[in-house]
Amino acid sequence: MRFTLTYFFIFFVFFAFPQNNIFDFSNLSFSSRSSAMGGDLINVYDDDVNIAVVNPSCVNSNMNNKLSFSFIDYYTDINYFSSVFVTDINNFGSFCFGFFGVNYGDFIESDETGNVIGSFRAGEYMFTLGSSKKILKKLYLGSNFKFLYSNLYNISSTALLSDWSFFYKSDLSDLTLLFRNMGTTIKGYNDNNYILPFKVQLGFSNRLKYLPLRFSFVYDNIQDFNHLYSELNSELNFLNKLFSHFIIGAEFGKDKFKIRLGYNVKRRYELRDFYPGFSGFSWGLGLKIKDFEVDYSRSTYHVYGSPNYFTISTNLNKILKVK
Repeated sequence: MRFTLTYFFIFFVFFAFPQNNIFDFSNLSFSSRSSAMGGDLINVYDDDVNIAVVNPSCVNSNMNNKLSFSFIDYYTDINYFSSVFVTDINNFGSFCFGFFGVNYGDFIESDETGNVIGSFRAGEYMFTLGSSKKILKKLYLGSNFKFLYSNLYNISSTALLSDWSFFYKSDLSDLTLLFRNMGTTIKGYNDNNYILPFKVQLGFSNRLKYLPLRFSFVYDNIQDFNHLYSELNSELNFLNKLFSHFIIGAEFGKDKFKIRLGYNVKRRYELRDFYPGFSGFSWGLGLKIKDFEVDYSRSTYHVYGSPNYFTISTNLNKILKVK
């Protein structure tokens, strides 16, 4: 316990603040459930492996042999996907494995006069491994390690990052503190140093005792109060800036069917235009069909359209009839 906390603070002090931002895709929401509830669902302790892969202190034995796939149909030719699996390893606890990818599509390569000389693809990928440990009666500590690779035309970059989190779980309420993307680049584009997408999040959720309703509140980017783009920061007052950090979500229903709603204030502020429409809002549905959990959601970024999120999850113990 003492060694673990010491290692965490050493890692935080030396690697939380490295030196043009790269690997921002590591903060994307890959889960339909998370997307439906505003984009960052980190504060629920259940059997959802897509929460555990983001917040490692949520990894637990209820997820043993659970597998989940997600696909996001983003704008134009861009799409991204994820695969998450949790398993128990004897005498070592539960471990969460994740693979994430972003495909930016096909590009035409041409010379300075416009002659087409070929084509190329661009993409970014991330591998994760995480676990958690109970350190007090209701308090959990989790960490994961991430290897990231980016290939953009003829340049590439790699990085090694880590997330650390604390999670307090009670009967109806959950509270978590999450430090994301602490680490360093192994190789920068053209050997340059870049800023990594480090951020700190505080999350709280509460489930009503006599109604199948859960509320989620996340305070995002604690480390940067002025986290909006510079022009918008200069326009907003203190209260608006404070409120811009909140991500609010709600989930209603039981195991068979769930309805989810979310509101991301930062997204609303930054993407609203002359006609903001439903920018910043999101919604989704969850269905359980036999041994499969199927989730769908839409998040509104602009009146032009909304990305579609699909997630399917199952427990291999049930599929393979493992006792």
